[in-house]
Amino acid sequence: MANWLPSQEESVLKTLTQILLTAMTDAQRHLEFADAEALRLGAIDDVDTQALRHSIEVATNRLSRALLFHHVLAGDVKPGISPVPVSYLIDDIIVAARAILGQSDITIHTEVLGGDIWPLDRELILEVAYHAVVIAAEHARSQVCLSARLDDGTLVLRVEDDGNGFATLDESSFHERGFGLYVAQHVAKLHQRNGRVGRVTIANGSSLGGGVFSLFVP
Repeated sequence: MANWLPSQEESVLKTLTQILLTAMTDAQRHLEFADAEALRLGAIDDVDTQALRHSIEVATNRLSRALLFHHVLAGDVKPGISPVPVSYLIDDIIVAARAILGQSDITIHTEVLGGDIWPLDRELILEVAYHAVVIAAEHARSQVCLSARLDDGTLVLRVEDDGNGFATLDESSFHERGFGLYVAQHVAKLHQRNGRVGRVTIANGSSLGGGVFSLFVP
């Protein structure tokens, strides 16, 4: 690990490396299973490859996201701010999350309460927001809500769930609870306008009774 990295970044990059290894191992395991089944059955067409395809899609997504987040933390990414239709962004977030969640029974609601067009880096915000939806769905009992609204000249993307909420709300320890929240803070701070800087907050007691992840984009 390069010695110019602060300890928090070093810890996060180690986590990214582990994610890469896990994703590749998972994909390889399914490939080996498919090969074994094909050999046993004598015909590859008889093998149910749905789980394999999903595993590879998830692995590829994790690899892509991990590489992007690595560049964000290394300071290699400059935000490409452009006007983005918020309703389309919300739809894209749900599509990306569903691709990862697969056959999950969790219901995902969406609400767009303002901000028809908003200046932001679509790729970075999409990555952060859909990851937040996936994490919320993994901790929810039955439902998640993704909403977008304008609040005092800031676009607020909010992810709520009906789970048990966050065990701790100490935002200074974001890096200790997974790279997702830590990177989300970095991505948010890349968005600055009219003297305002983007930010991320977490809270409990959502409208659904669980945790709340909020991404503020000025």
